[in-house]
Amino acid sequence: MLMLGGREPWWKSSAAACVALAALTLSARTACCWLTDGPKGEDPDSYLEMANQVLRHHTLAVDHRPTDGSLPTASRAPLYPLMLALSGLVKGRATLMGVMAVNSLLLVATVVFTWLAGRRLWPHHPWAALVAGAVAGVDPIAVHYSQHIAPETLALASAAFIFWRMVELDARTTIRNAILVGVSVGLATLGRPTFLLMVPVLALVALFLGQKQRPAGWWPSIAAFKVSSVLALSAVLVILPWPLRNLIVLGEPIATTSHGGSTLALGNCPEMLEVVNEHGVNVVHVSRKALDRFVASSPVVKAYLLANNDPVPPPPGTERAADQWLAAQGQQFIRDHPKEFLWLAWARLKLTWSVVPPMKLEDADQVPQSPPMELPLTIWYAGIYTLALAGWWMMRGLSRTRGLWWTGTMLVLVISVFAAVYFGGPRMRAPVMPWLCLLSSNAMVVVFVQARLLVRRGRLVTAPQPVHSAPTRA
Repeated sequence: MLMLGGREPWWKSSAAACVALAALTLSARTACCWLTDGPKGEDPDSYLEMANQVLRHHTLAVDHRPTDGSLPTASRAPLYPLMLALSGLVKGRATLMGVMAVNSLLLVATVVFTWLAGRRLWPHHPWAALVAGAVAGVDPIAVHYSQHIAPETLALASAAFIFWRMVELDARTTIRNAILVGVSVGLATLGRPTFLLMVPVLALVALFLGQKQRPAGWWPSIAAFKVSSVLALSAVLVILPWPLRNLIVLGEPIATTSHGGSTLALGNCPEMLEVVNEHGVNVVHVSRKALDRFVASSPVVKAYLLANNDPVPPPPGTERAADQWLAAQGQQFIRDHPKEFLWLAWARLKLTWSVVPPMKLEDADQVPQSPPMELPLTIWYAGIYTLALAGWWMMRGLSRTRGLWWTGTMLVLVISVFAAVYFGGPRMRAPVMPWLCLLSSNAMVVVFVQARLLVRRGRLVTAPQPVHSAPTRA
């Protein structure tokens, strides 16, 4: 057995475990880059462009080429482009290499946060925490999207941070831990607006944590209400600068993004239905194809795009007005075609939680062929899902994991609702992966403990019994 300083196994050393997990994560990412011809420089959502606008104009903006200027925007959540901007401070501009460095750091942070949560959950089984972190570090979805200019790595790290802090809040229901949970979910919301729905969820969960805070009966105590309120207030204070900025710059206090309406319209339109019926649901970028058809078939969208290319920049609020118009189109489609909406919702849910997540679209006009990694991916995610489901069932009802259990369960529900209504794909389930890793390790711990107990009982039964001779009579 490898020892550190002759005292303990290496997996029990915090420093050694962190180094090993980081090395494993970076090795998996390097191998993925080598197998897939390196990082992808496409910037379809303008994150890198917005990062450079931050460096040049000190605001989140998109390039407005006809006027050789920039337009402030709220079309994307701010945290990821701000992190990319930080990576470009030295050179004065954000680059693809800086994006890859940020994504690598976020992947390592995901692994470390998952490991820290596992170490708190199973203090007597450090190997289980190491397994949870290792699985999170080599997860195909995480490694795949770390090659792209996309905020999935940030969503992963944010979710892992939330799970870790909820485990700590389970162990010690204090104001300090409540503040850290609030900060974690606030930062996650600034990276992916879906997490905004988790703020009231976590505040509600916090009401029922900690035995000392709860009097007899089900009603929470005053102390529990304080913890819950502090958690919610901390999250709101972290999120607040974003709507304030939008109120000052754009004239409206947008708390999430000005992109939700277009997502709703593209996910629920005749063109999307046509693409899904034509190619099935095993396509990731089906919305990109629907976007092209939607824009080509809608004179109103054409007019809006032409207005944005006009030499005179549109007034503040135009971006929001266009998003609201698109949202109205999506809502109208749902009202007029409820059966078709349910079919599209099922297609999105199937795509989001599929055991074999499709990673790319080979040709915009053809159905992609099955990739050579389909069988390994099937085995990997079938194993993860099976272990996670077993771990989820074993963890239910345990007082020391109540917060973690409800947080993960509700996050799955929130993502499923969002996928059913707006957009689906393997990238949507990325934030849940650290929790699935923890659940899988929990199942392993339970099986390991039960097996060890059975072995010990078997040894006691088969052990030779001492023979006591009968006392002799004098």
